[in-house]
Amino acid sequence: MVEQIKIDYLRISVTDRYNLSYIHGLPKIQIKKLSIKEVLSYDEIARFVRIMTKIGIRNVRITGGEPLLRYKIEKLLKKLSNVPNLSEISMTTNGIFLDRKAETLRRYGLDRVNINLNTLKRDRYKMLTGKDNFRDVWNGISTCISLGLKPVKINAVILKDINDDEILDLAKMMFLRNVCVRFIEYLSTDLKFKSLEKKFIPNKEIKRMIENNFGKFERCDDIATNGPAINYRLKGAVGSVGFINSHTENFCHSCNRLRLSPDGKLYPCLFCSYYIDVRKMLRENISEKEIIESVIRLLINKHNYTRIKSGENEFSVCETGGC
Repeated sequence: MVEQIKIDYLRISVTDRYNLSYIHGLPKIQIKKLSIKEVLSYDEIARFVRIMTKIGIRNVRITGGEPLLRYKIEKLLKKLSNVPNLSEISMTTNGIFLDRKAETLRRYGLDRVNINLNTLKRDRYKMLTGKDNFRDVWNGISTCISLGLKPVKINAVILKDINDDEILDLAKMMFLRNVCVRFIEYLSTDLKFKSLEKKFIPNKEIKRMIENNFGKFERCDDIATNGPAINYRLKGAVGSVGFINSHTENFCHSCNRLRLSPDGKLYPCLFCSYYIDVRKMLRENISEKEIIESVIRLLINKHNYTRIKSGENEFSVCETGGC
């Protein structure tokens, strides 16, 4: 039965803390943060990942919150790099600390990095995030490329009248740098942000605009991806573009991932409120066999917790680690 369940990707949210405030991702109200004791330790995470490799997990992605806010995150990377049968360790970050930390992260086992960047304009970056760190992020991208953390992926969410005038500039990056620029459709994860849905732009419009200006795309399947992104290249480009149609397409049937929250809740689906309490099992010294059995029960029912079946459950990207 386990062999028939194609789950090989685990997203691990290591913190619920952020140092930016994206207008489309974080509530303006103050959310109570988890205490140190509530958050899984690096040893607990590594132990769970080691167990998960026995039922097929081969790729892990470190997320947040902002994962580089977690103290000495490289210690976790080192522990994970020693786990047998893991093929790849990647990270999604806002990139602010990458210029100074990327070399250490690479040395301790990081293979790839995704960087959230919705604008190439310094003043707009400050307006969107509340911080004047655009130059830090830009330098971090260059550092990651030079260190061989390839392919470096740039995640951009486009919203009407906010940053849709930068679609072509973002796409143009593929001609200048060896990066994959990924356009991710806006997906409201919090009822407080339903108002932003009127600014939604489908990726098919973005793709059409880019092709009208730069030429016809060619599909490429040689870019490392563990998710729903569809990647393309254009003639003369050193990089590529990708599209994640998280709003207009339902890719639940091909979902290959599980999500671990900072406090040890293992979710089968981004839209699901159902979980198993991994932290409790680890701290009560539940046997590896029992943990595996609990996860398998979750996997068997995973596709009962799709976006459509789960309805409009409200959740926080701080907890589940985003798309």
